[in-house]
Amino acid sequence: MYVIAVIELQLLKQSTWLFLLAFLFTAIVPEQARAIENYFIFNSTNTKIDFGLKVLGLKKITGDFGTINGKAIINRDNRNQNFINITVLSDSVHNDSTYIERRIKSDDFLNVTEFPTISFRSNNFEWSRQNDIIITGPLTLHGITKEIKWVARLVSIKGMLPQQQRYRVNTEISRSDFGITKGLPFISDKITLNIEIQASPS
Repeated sequence: MYVIAVIELQLLKQSTWLFLLAFLFTAIVPEQARAIENYFIFNSTNTKIDFGLKVLGLKKITGDFGTINGKAIINRDNRNQNFINITVLSDSVHNDSTYIERRIKSDDFLNVTEFPTISFRSNNFEWSRQNDIIITGPLTLHGITKEIKWVARLVSIKGMLPQQQRYRVNTEISRSDFGITKGLPFISDKITLNIEIQASPS
């Protein structure tokens, strides 16, 4: 009888611990999963930056950059952690026309010898709608730093893994604000900038 009572007591203790563990698992793990689900870091190798401007208001010149370094954290649960820090090598600019590419790299425009990098870092994130983020921060281009505003939109791409996210970031700047005035007004002052970021859970 004594042995049976001891066994029953031990079973009761074990079941109590199992209950507590089960409770903690159901109470804590969903919160952790939710936090991880909203914590993304982008891979610079999967990031694309392109730009466009018009000549005589008609023909559009486009290009992109091949060397991009940096990282970003997008965490809806703790917005104080959010940031983007990107550095682009000016000399990595590409255009299908060799002549136009040389002109873009020349002293008349990017002046890649004197200003080898273009950089942006965020100082504020603001969610305007469910899938839109307004990002502000200083852009350094052609040796001049100005605060600009980007709009980032979460997009769904067919074939992407469920845990990945892709953001398209768009803005428009005036190149004259950055001391690039060659060709005005025949070559437009306004330049559209587009960034496509693929982010994966940390």
